[in-house]
Amino acid sequence: MAKAPEKAPAKEEAAEAAPPKKGKGKLIIIVVVLVLLAGGGAAWFFMAGNGDPKEKKVAAPKPPVYFPIEQFTVNLQPEGEEQYLQVAMTLKVADSKVTEHLKLHDPELRNRFLMILTNKAPSQLNNVEGKRQLANELVQAARRPFVEGQAEQDVLDVHFTAFIIQ
Repeated sequence: MAKAPEKAPAKEEAAEAAPPKKGKGKLIIIVVVLVLLAGGGAAWFFMAGNGDPKEKKVAAPKPPVYFPIEQFTVNLQPEGEEQYLQVAMTLKVADSKVTEHLKLHDPELRNRFLMILTNKAPSQLNNVEGKRQLANELVQAARRPFVEGQAEQDVLDVHFTAFIIQ
């Protein structure tokens, strides 16, 4: 009967050894899953371009939106003999919403431009600096709201497409 007690300790050893194997197996699976998740996250991070600041994606610039203005012919302020200005221009605006708003208020916009143009003398417009000053005044006039309390129009620039003083 001495052999029977020997088998009992072997069963106890087997019972004690089995639970750590199951615990180690779960631990190994958890570690493998975490490594896979970390690797996938790192791959996504670098593939998205966020890993290198030099490779930051820049949004493609929007194409410019232009609003052509019908040609003006106006009398200039007299400096001796009578002179006329014939000018055509195009406004550069932020987007098509601004274009639609300007179309809606075209008569008022043209009136603003006429008031500025007829107040100029030929000598003010004969050089590049005079033309730049005129362009700035026209941009400011186009930006002003047409209705009180309304936001300014997003007019970016004025481009002269014809400019004749006679």
